[in-house]
Amino acid sequence: MKKLRDPIVKKDDGSEALELQLDVSNFKPEEITVTTSGKQLSVHAKHEEKTGNSSVYQEFNRSFTLPDGVKPDTVQSTLSKDGILSITGPVDRALEGPKKIPIEHKK
Repeated sequence: MKKLRDPIVKKDDGSEALELQLDVSNFKPEEITVTTSGKQLSVHAKHEEKTGNSSVYQEFNRSFTLPDGVKPDTVQSTLSKDGILSITGPVDRALEGPKKIPIEHKK
């Protein structure tokens, strides 16, 4: 089984970013969706083609848990001409670690 590389990469300026690349070249752009729900990132692509007596059906599903420090609303995706889907997003390490939650005092 092929091991996926760490999706967090160190950029030239020292910052970190989420970078995923997926080959979806068998699908048209309108057949591909990228969604987030909470910390879950999902990529889904579906192609159906019926001609005469034959039909072709292809489906692609991948789900990832966004690493700590990556906010779902900052994730972006781009599709290259050769069908490589790149999913990127900044990593904010300030989002990690314990956070003090204020206590509201009722009188």
